[in-house]
Amino acid sequence: LEYGVAKMGEDGGADQAKSSYAEVKATELLKGQMKVVEEKIVAKMNVVESKMNVFESKMNAVEGKIDAVEGKVDAVRKFDALNEKMDVNMNVVEGKFNTLDGKIVSLEAIMVHLVEQNMKLMQLMKHKSMGEGDLIEDAV
Repeated sequence: LEYGVAKMGEDGGADQAKSSYAEVKATELLKGQMKVVEEKIVAKMNVVESKMNVFESKMNAVEGKIDAVEGKVDAVRKFDALNEKMDVNMNVVEGKFNTLDGKIVSLEAIMVHLVEQNMKLMQLMKHKSMGEGDLIEDAV
C-alpha cells in the first residue's frame, strides 16, 4: 500500500512536472509572440508617425501656397485700385488738355487779331508818313 501511494505520488509528480514545464514553455512562447506583436505595433506606429509628418509637411506647403495666392490676390487688388486711380487721373489730364487746347485756340484768335491790328497800324503809320490828308481818306 505504501508502495502504491509512493508510486502514485511519483507519477503524479511527474505529470505535474510535465504540466509545469508545458506551462512555462507556453508562457515563454506567448511572451515571444507578444513581443513580436508589440514590435509590429511599434513599427506600424512609426510608419503612421512618419506618414503624419509627411502629411503635416504637405499641409505646411499647401498653407504656404495659399498665403502666396492671397498675396497675389492682394497685389491684383492693389493693381486694380491703381488702375482706377490712373483712369481718374487720365480723365483729369484729358480735361486739362482740352482746356489747354481751348486756350490755345483763343490765343491763336488773339494772335490773328493782333497781327491784323499790327498790319492796320503799320498801314496807318505808312499813310501818316505820306501825309495827314491821305490818312483821313484811307480811314474813311
